[in-house]
Amino acid sequence: MKPCSSLIAVLPLLCAMASCTEVDLCQAEHPHRSFMDFRFHWKEEYQGNRPDSMGVIAVRPVNILRYEFRITAEESHNNGILMQPETERQPSADTLAPAGTHNLWVRSGEYNFATFGWDEGELVDATDIVDTQGDAATLGSGLTPLYLTYRHYPVDDPKVAGAYGEWKDYNAYSDFISSEGVPVFYARVDHVSVPLAQEGTGQVVVDFTPEPLTQDVSFVFHIEKTADVVVDSLTAEISGIPSTMELTTGLILAQKTYKLLFRPTYAALPSAADSASAEALRCEASVNIPGIVRSHTEDMVTGPGILQIAIYTHYDYEEEGTQRKAAKVFHAGINLYHTLKERKSLQWDEEENGYRQASRSITVEIGSPLNIDKDGILNGGSTSTGLDQWIPGETFEIEV
Repeated sequence: MKPCSSLIAVLPLLCAMASCTEVDLCQAEHPHRSFMDFRFHWKEEYQGNRPDSMGVIAVRPVNILRYEFRITAEESHNNGILMQPETERQPSADTLAPAGTHNLWVRSGEYNFATFGWDEGELVDATDIVDTQGDAATLGSGLTPLYLTYRHYPVDDPKVAGAYGEWKDYNAYSDFISSEGVPVFYARVDHVSVPLAQEGTGQVVVDFTPEPLTQDVSFVFHIEKTADVVVDSLTAEISGIPSTMELTTGLILAQKTYKLLFRPTYAALPSAADSASAEALRCEASVNIPGIVRSHTEDMVTGPGILQIAIYTHYDYEEEGTQRKAAKVFHAGINLYHTLKERKSLQWDEEENGYRQASRSITVEIGSPLNIDKDGILNGGSTSTGLDQWIPGETFEIEV
């Protein structure tokens, strides 16, 4: 009987040990933390516009456990904040910890890791990263769904007006995003084994090589003007930017679309050979966005797929023997229906009921030039030629 008694006596101890390592019942007293060393390997082409910090999600599929971090995004020696679970957060960990400290730990097990660009104040709404309707099994095993949703602002919000001044909103169907067209990066690493109770820092290395989720969209259009008009600057607005990206699948959700303001640049080009009095400006801009949803029809003047510009100009004139200067702002818009039909930004995925990017980058070059003189926009006409046509807007005089 003694052997049996000994076996029965040992069983509770074995169960307790298993509970401690498998389901973390001893969390409060024996956290068994293993410290992480997250490293970011940025390609040279992204060095100029990569973020200073990234979000990291770690999910353990077996005995599901989830961690969220915000960390610096360097090649090595990164530091950061443990955001979730709150039961393991340090009370004072509200900002990125100074170099030399280490708050990046997880419990033992096999993990899937995902990292994503995160600008909590302007670019994305971090509270919408994870679908709260997703069940734990789906969340734990596949890191899906993971959503990034743009924050949006009315036209008079300081995040919009503060950057671009008082913008005349002729396409008021939706709000603005304030990302300034910067890329959103993402990477994932699966099946990382985290051993039990590693001591010190940097014991378990996770290497990320982020790639953009957003599409690099270049705009090109031409302004033809009379020689007496000087173009000082341009501001543009593009509509039809999808609100949400699903990180792991690349699916673009556009139940709601927004607008983005940006500033095209230009360089003076030689005058057209057949018009000595005109000067041509090639105007260009590049933004990183999920894509552009096309307008439903070619004749719509509001809604998605509309490009609007404000041209800030001046010209000199003489009045009663005195040289004077007049300044005006010309507004114009164009429905990019035909342009986006030919050069697709997004393609519809019937099976997933959402969009996917047609390519990593596109150039939206508008075939019709915008003609102006000192009095305003000269364009007008229909789209019967198959080319999108500029629609003249209002003209405002500016006090000089």
